[in-house]
Amino acid sequence: MKTTGIHVAIILIVTILIFFINLGDAQLWDRDEPRNAGCAAEMLARGDFVVPIFNGELRHQKPVMLYWLMISSYEVFGINEFAARFWSAMLAVGSVLATYVIAARLLGSAVALLASMMLATSLMFDVAARAATPDSVLIFWYTIALMIYVLATFAPFEKTARLRHDNRWFPKNWLAVVAMYGAMGLGVLAKGPVGFVIPSAIIGMFMLIGRLKPESGQDAKRRTAIGRLLSTIRMILKPFHPVHFAKTVWAMRPLTLVTVVLMLAGPWYFLVDLRTEGDFTQLFFWNEHFGRATTAFENHRGGLWYYPLAILIGFFPWSVFWSPVAIGLGKQSKSRLEMPTVFLLCWIGVQVGLFSLAQTKLPSYVTPCYGALAILTADCLHRWSRKESASVSNFWITAASAGMILAGFIFAAGFIYLCMNFLDGQWWLIAVALIPISCGLVGIWQIQKEYRQPLVATNIFASIVLAIMLFGFATKAISQQQNSRELLNEIAAANPEVKVATYRALESSWVVYGNRPIFELVFGTASGNKIASAGDLERAKGWKPKVRLTPKQFVQACPTAMFVTTSEHVAELSQQIPSDYEIVRTADYFLRDKKLHLLARKQMKLAVAPDRDSESIRQ
Repeated sequence: MKTTGIHVAIILIVTILIFFINLGDAQLWDRDEPRNAGCAAEMLARGDFVVPIFNGELRHQKPVMLYWLMISSYEVFGINEFAARFWSAMLAVGSVLATYVIAARLLGSAVALLASMMLATSLMFDVAARAATPDSVLIFWYTIALMIYVLATFAPFEKTARLRHDNRWFPKNWLAVVAMYGAMGLGVLAKGPVGFVIPSAIIGMFMLIGRLKPESGQDAKRRTAIGRLLSTIRMILKPFHPVHFAKTVWAMRPLTLVTVVLMLAGPWYFLVDLRTEGDFTQLFFWNEHFGRATTAFENHRGGLWYYPLAILIGFFPWSVFWSPVAIGLGKQSKSRLEMPTVFLLCWIGVQVGLFSLAQTKLPSYVTPCYGALAILTADCLHRWSRKESASVSNFWITAASAGMILAGFIFAAGFIYLCMNFLDGQWWLIAVALIPISCGLVGIWQIQKEYRQPLVATNIFASIVLAIMLFGFATKAISQQQNSRELLNEIAAANPEVKVATYRALESSWVVYGNRPIFELVFGTASGNKIASAGDLERAKGWKPKVRLTPKQFVQACPTAMFVTTSEHVAELSQQIPSDYEIVRTADYFLRDKKLHLLARKQMKLAVAPDRDSESIRQ
C-alpha cells in the first residue's frame, strides 16, 4: 500500500509538470482546437447546452461532453486557452493513473510505474493531453472501462496474473458490469459509438481467445508444412466459430450494455435530434461515421502501413524499443503467451485493426491503445533490467539507444528547417534535440557497463525532460510567431454589426479571435437572386449552414463588410468589390509562405487594434 502511494505521488508530479506547464500560453492551434473551444463559448453565451454551434452553424462532428466540460472550466477560469484545455489535461492524468492500475493488476507495481511514465511521455498522448479536443476525454473513459474490467476479472497480482474465478472471463459482479458499461456510455457522449464499440470489442476478443479449450498438442507435433499451415489457420479461425462467438457475446451481457449506454447517452442524442429536426443525427451518424469509414475525408488516407508508421512517431521516444518488445513477445510465444500479454495484444490489435479498415485515417484514432503499448514496453524493459528468462539480448537495447540518437538528429533537422523558414529568433529550439542524443549515448555506455536498471531510469528521466521542453516551452515559442492576432484584433474591435467574410481561405481561429461569425465566400458564380440587405443573410433556423455568396453579393448585402484573404488572392478579390476598399492590415499566414490581408472601405473609421495577446478567448 505504501509503495502504491509513492507511485501515485510520482505519477501526479510528473503528469502535472508535463501536461500543465504553460498549458494556456499557446494560442489555439488550427483547426480543431478553435472549433471546439469556440463552440463551447458560443453555447455558453447562448445559454444552450444541447445544440453545438460554431461560426453560426451546427457543429455536427462531435458529441457534447467536451463542450460541457469546457463550459464548466470557463465558469471557473474564464474563457481562455487554459480553460479550454484544462479538462483534456486533467483527464489525461486520470488515464495515466488508470493505466497504472491496469498494469499493476496484470504485471505488478514495478511494471505499472514504468508503463505510466512511458504513457505520460509519449508524443501523441501528450498532444491529446494538451489540446482542446475530445481525444483525451475518449481515452479516459475508454481506459476506465478497461480498468474496471481488469479489476473485476483478475485477482490481485502475486508473482503472476490469474483470474478471480476459475475459467470466468467476464466480471461476476453486476455493479462492476454496470460501471464498466457506464464508462463506455460516457465515451459515447465524448466521441460517439466508438466509445463502446472499441472497448467492448477488445474485451470480446480477449474472451473469445481465453474461453477456448486448451489445445491437445497433437497439431503442434505435425512436422509437414501443410500440417503446420492447417494448424495455424485453425488457430486463427477457432475463436470465431459461430457457436463459440455467440456464447461469448451473450456472456458479455449485451442487453445490459445497450441499456446502460442508452440511459446515459440517449437523452442528449434524442434532444439534439429534436432541436435540430434530425439534422444532427443524419450528419453525425451518416457523414461522420459511415462516411469516414467508407470515404477518405479531407484526403486523410493511407494503406496498412499508415498506423504502424503513425505509432512509430506518436509513441516516441518509447517506439525505439519496438524491436526488443517484438523479440521478447516471440520468446514468450514459444511456450504460451501469458494472459496479460494476450489482453494487451487484443487491446492493440482491435484498435489498430478496425481503424485500418476505415478509409479515413488520422494518427489520433489509435492513441487509445498507447496504454497497452506502454505496458508491453515496460514489461519488456523490466524483464531485461532483471535478466529474466524471456528478456532480450543487449544488442537490441543497444540498437534502440542508437535509434534514440538518430531521432535526435531528425529533431535537430526539423527545428533547423522551421527556424530558417518560419521561426525567427528561436534557434534555441535546436538544443531540444540534444536530449534524445544524450540519452542514446549514455544508454550505449550503460549497456557496456551492464548498468541495466540505471539505463531504464535514464530513459525515463530524458523522456520527462523532453516532453516538458517540447510541450511546455517549444510550443509556446512557436505560438508566439502567430502575428495574425493584430489583424484579428482589428476585426474584434469593429462594430458588432460589421459582417466579415473570407475569400478562398478560412481558419477556425479567425472566428474565435475575431469574436464573430465569419462568412465563407464562393469564387465564381453563386446561385440565387441578388441580395438586397444584411437581413437577408439571417436564417430562420440558426443551426443551418450560412448562405454562400460571391464577394459582389456580400458587399451588396453588407456595405460595411470586411474581407480577409491571402496575398495570392487579394488582386482577384479586389476586382469583385468596390474600388474604395483597401488593405488595412497585413499579417503573416502562420507556417505558410504567404500573407493575410484585411480589406475594408476607406471611409470606415478603423479602431486602433489593442494588444490582446494575454486576453481571454472572446465570446
